[in-house]
Amino acid sequence: MTYNIGGGRKNFDAKIDDLIEVVSEIRPDLLGLQEAWESIDGDGYSVLVAQAMAKALGDFQACFGPTISMREDFHVAKKAFIEAIFKDMQEWQLGNALVSRWDFLRLGQLERNGTPVNIPLYRPTSYRGTRDTDPRNVLITRIGCGPINPYVMVTHLTTILGERRGAIPALQGKTEEARQIRWRQAQALLDLIQTHILDQGHFAILLGDFNATAGEPCLENVLERDGRFMRLVPVPHLATHPKAATPIDHILIFPGAWIVESRCWVVDSPLARRASDHLPVIADLRITARNGSPQIG
Repeated sequence: MTYNIGGGRKNFDAKIDDLIEVVSEIRPDLLGLQEAWESIDGDGYSVLVAQAMAKALGDFQACFGPTISMREDFHVAKKAFIEAIFKDMQEWQLGNALVSRWDFLRLGQLERNGTPVNIPLYRPTSYRGTRDTDPRNVLITRIGCGPINPYVMVTHLTTILGERRGAIPALQGKTEEARQIRWRQAQALLDLIQTHILDQGHFAILLGDFNATAGEPCLENVLERDGRFMRLVPVPHLATHPKAATPIDHILIFPGAWIVESRCWVVDSPLARRASDHLPVIADLRITARNGSPQIG
């Protein structure tokens, strides 16, 4: 399951319980979150969204990978930082997260448990508190789901102000500028995993809010054509964000040496629409070795 939960926290009055309920109703084995957050209030009390979801799901593992932090990136143009200051927060962070029913493994030593690695894909020259200058990361791990032990990645690619039609028309040149930035971010991801994952034929799952619809170069040219990822197409083909006509949140898989059967769909319910401005995307995978065994459901 991939889920951008940012719309549930933007005013700081959204209920975490709604997000947890959405996830708990689906009960995914593997969950990638974008715009997850962690905060510490004036009394030292922590709100850890990914960990709260892991607890609700049962004996699950969770890891958060921050992309921006109030302590390190404070800028007055970022409303969330100002709100955090006046709510007496000691810290507020935003980023990607992974929640898994299986243990996280070290990338190079499968016999040992590890922690997912938070890798920067995009660092603007200066952070100005705007989405145009938000850093972008990928959180990468391997999970103990033998015999496959797939690599799992969660990411969130750039969107810039004025690239999409909303209350005002899209600004001239902004759509192409945003597409070029996302193309570079997808290429950076491919460069990161080419030698150790793709060339080795390992199974990989990529979860994310790509801010890109099907056919955009970051997906079609970089990840699907050059990276040989398969983008799972949800049925029905519902938009996952109100400013897009088709999904911008995607699940992609790199089959490697495995045969994969899949079913993919978008969760569209009153609760999901209330909890966030993105709808989650779900996939069921049945993975079979090319020699006919073993199988993972």
